[in-house]
Amino acid sequence: MNTPILTLGQLILISLFFADFSNAADTSKQIKPRPNDLVSKESLKQFTGDWEGAKISRDIRILWLTGPEDHGGGSYDYIRVKELFVQMLRSIPCITVEEAFQFPNRKQFDQADLLIQYLHFSDLTDDQFALYQQFVDRGGRVVSIHESCIVRPIERARKLASCIGCSWKGHKTSKWTKFAHEHRLHLDTKHPAFSGLPASLQLNDESYWNLLAREEIEVIGALAPEEEKKQTFDSILELPNVRSHAFWTYTPGKAKVFGTIMDHLSMTSDIWTRIRQYNMRMLSKLVAALEETPEGNGTMMDNTLIVYTSNNADKQHTNGASLPFMTLGDFGGAMHEGHYVKIENDRPINSFYATLLEAAGNPDEHFNLGGAYKKYHTGKGPLRELLA
Repeated sequence: MNTPILTLGQLILISLFFADFSNAADTSKQIKPRPNDLVSKESLKQFTGDWEGAKISRDIRILWLTGPEDHGGGSYDYIRVKELFVQMLRSIPCITVEEAFQFPNRKQFDQADLLIQYLHFSDLTDDQFALYQQFVDRGGRVVSIHESCIVRPIERARKLASCIGCSWKGHKTSKWTKFAHEHRLHLDTKHPAFSGLPASLQLNDESYWNLLAREEIEVIGALAPEEEKKQTFDSILELPNVRSHAFWTYTPGKAKVFGTIMDHLSMTSDIWTRIRQYNMRMLSKLVAALEETPEGNGTMMDNTLIVYTSNNADKQHTNGASLPFMTLGDFGGAMHEGHYVKIENDRPINSFYATLLEAAGNPDEHFNLGGAYKKYHTGKGPLRELLA
């Protein structure tokens, strides 16, 4: 392997293409996922060659940067993807992998040859951007996956683009949507990253376009409508309806960056099933412990309210409606328990929080619905159906 950063790019693309998306969440009402069939290992080798037994000429130190899960199961599975790839990479001789959470420290940057980032960045400081820029300036390699190209506001986005080549301009300029087989992913197969791969693929995923891009980038993957599938890659980039920057490379000075906006959907959502099962077991233990703990004339559970809810609601970027939740306990008699309630659609989750405030003896007509969020305030106060 002469260029491990490109080999990893092929692995990312192949994992997307041959993944079974039948369990992956797709919250867009307009896009219906069309899962790709799984194929054998031998079929993969037709595209990649026989990588088993391949050798690397020098030691490579990889730093994998991940962050907390912030979407529903089957999408943005930062931790699951990290677990799969880190295990695979550590099995290759001469490769060591260290992990960082949310942002690397100086020592981690100094020791790394290659940074792989798949996360949603928090608000990065000027000092953090400076560390990142120093890593790139000294010739560090970077693989940036999906939402890792997004920071706000635009001043921060420009600093990120200086490090990885492309970044999100903002909702008024940059665009995003999910796509299925109505759009085809076109690859520049003349580039070493995609040499030997098909000229175009059909996937289920999410795309960004109209990104903030540095002059030094080279676009090597783009999305275009299915009817354009017979065009050459160069002509695809000239189409007015192309979604460019699906894959890009960036070579500022000695650095090399491989970036992609792909990998919204995950290879499996099985991890989420196991997580929820674990959560329910822990919840059951918590309730049992509270019921066994005396307090006043009863138990601690008699004076407790436990709220268990989903990590997402009606869609990816939710407005807080259609959010399922479960309550356990009556909070000292303040809550009505033992029944199911379907709340009307115009009540945001903030109405539930206002209900908890009233049950706790601190009534308020709304919860955190000022400023730009005032439009969600219905003026109906707490959810009376839940109060005793």
